[in-house]
Amino acid sequence: MNTSPLQPVAIRIPAFWKRTAVLALLIFAGHGASLPSGFFHDDHVHIAHLKNGGWHPGDFVQASLLGTDVLMVRYWWLQYETRWHPLRPLTLAIMKVEHTLCGYRAWPMHAFSLVWHVANAVLVMLLAWRFLGDAFWATAAGGVFALHPGHFETVQWVMAQTELTGAFFLLLATLCYANFSGWPRGGGLPETDAAGSYQWLIGACAGYAAALGCRESALVLPAALFVLDCLWGRRIGRRQWVGYACLVLVAAVYLLLASRALGGTFQQGRPHIVPPDDPEFLRFIYTKALLYFLAVFVYVPALQIPVGVWLESHLVFGTLLVIAAAAAAWVHFFPAMCERRGAWAWLLWPAVFLAPLLPVFAASHHLYTPLAGWAVLLAAALMLGGRKSDKRRRISLVVLGIAVVGFTVGCNIAGYYLREQMNAEHALISSVARHRGRIKAGDHLAFVDMPLLACTANATIERELGLEPGSTTMHCLTVRPLSAGPDQAGRLTPVEERALRVEAAGPAYFSGPEGTALLEVGGWRRMFGEGQRFEPNELFDVVVLQADRSGVQALRFDFHPSLSREGLFVFRCSYDGSAELLGFDGQNMGRRPAP
Repeated sequence: MNTSPLQPVAIRIPAFWKRTAVLALLIFAGHGASLPSGFFHDDHVHIAHLKNGGWHPGDFVQASLLGTDVLMVRYWWLQYETRWHPLRPLTLAIMKVEHTLCGYRAWPMHAFSLVWHVANAVLVMLLAWRFLGDAFWATAAGGVFALHPGHFETVQWVMAQTELTGAFFLLLATLCYANFSGWPRGGGLPETDAAGSYQWLIGACAGYAAALGCRESALVLPAALFVLDCLWGRRIGRRQWVGYACLVLVAAVYLLLASRALGGTFQQGRPHIVPPDDPEFLRFIYTKALLYFLAVFVYVPALQIPVGVWLESHLVFGTLLVIAAAAAAWVHFFPAMCERRGAWAWLLWPAVFLAPLLPVFAASHHLYTPLAGWAVLLAAALMLGGRKSDKRRRISLVVLGIAVVGFTVGCNIAGYYLREQMNAEHALISSVARHRGRIKAGDHLAFVDMPLLACTANATIERELGLEPGSTTMHCLTVRPLSAGPDQAGRLTPVEERALRVEAAGPAYFSGPEGTALLEVGGWRRMFGEGQRFEPNELFDVVVLQADRSGVQALRFDFHPSLSREGLFVFRCSYDGSAELLGFDGQNMGRRPAP
């Protein structure tokens, strides 16, 4: 079979399934370790919604809700309401079907995530094949997309199926539109391919509507298709304008329905979105742009903790780093863009999909759809660079091999970090669940040195305790610094009968990049000062006893009326996340064993 990039090459059915199997094996090598993992973070909230809700569309709208006081642990330093209500009913409906089939077990849900990821890698392969006309390099595009380290969170966290399903329908819509608009195959001239029937436009609109039901960021698809039409496809004519009009109509209907479903407003604020009138808006989106550029082209995981926080305090160095990376990327990709004008479209694809997300909190899963364009661009650069000589082709193959191996290792390393966070949360849940029968509805649970990402474990803890969701109130007194070692648990000292002194034994509380992120989530731009007092609720007040620019060394929690009050349970978490229940008798403190 001739695989010259100048001639369109059909992927025959047997070869298609072989290439799909290769992509599946690559994905299993990079993400298969996630199968034994459990549920994590926002999973608990959505599972509670889906279990308690029915099959009415309104139930799936409600299941998208995150971040209320009922659904998450309360942090005493928060200045904002933490409510976050995106509209993702189709994804939640799909996940309810999956959960129903799986009996709400975790490992089959992780298997579904892997299947969605395989499907998306195949769609990227098909897009790359249409653009490149080379089955091998199209498969390479699907492979590097499947293994990019930025996908570890999206593939290995069940709730990130919102990204997986949204990308699936979005890529499907793009392929349908490619047939409708008549984008050239295999790098031929635009005139070599006739435009398809209007049935392809119906398919594109249906895929677009489905993508919007999974992820609101899919709204920008018409802009991405316009860029692809300009740089890859035919000249924009009447057919294309009809296509845009239909897609815009779909978007308008979605916005109308979303407005009604959400009570007439899309207003969201901190800590989830930085609004334009915020004094830090420009600095925030500039930092996000640097972070996402590094994540896409330099393979730095796009985590606000700690990379994003580090960039905020080193903007000049970060800017220089991005300029250097951009120059290297330009040298790498420029030859491809000179030979294929359409390559510019795949360079702009990440920018189109990431631009609306710049005011939103940083997360690796935001990169999922944008990286489809990066994968096609990388495969084009390697393929076209290898055409110049046999030596160049061997170099391209070596680079591809290094990328596949390196990305596989990167996925497993990043996945290990994520599973460590999961294990800490699981240990916390199982430790508290041992006190089933002792903790009752209406009680307060307070945690010292709580794992960083256990803030939405309420629903699962209450289910394990045999209680209804929202029947208890959970408070985080301190968050354990990620850099704290096994023997550096906070020191607790009862003060009289009503106060508890908590002193950091290792790194200070709110120290390091993760501490800075916790402050910013709460709306604080600087460290707390000594003597600063907070009155967050009727249960306790907080006084900062010792603090400096690096963090808080000691805090005092004044409980009302006392530490030994009925219905108050104070837990101290250990290095692995497990929690022990403490008992107080005057100024004496001891461990209360499980019943």
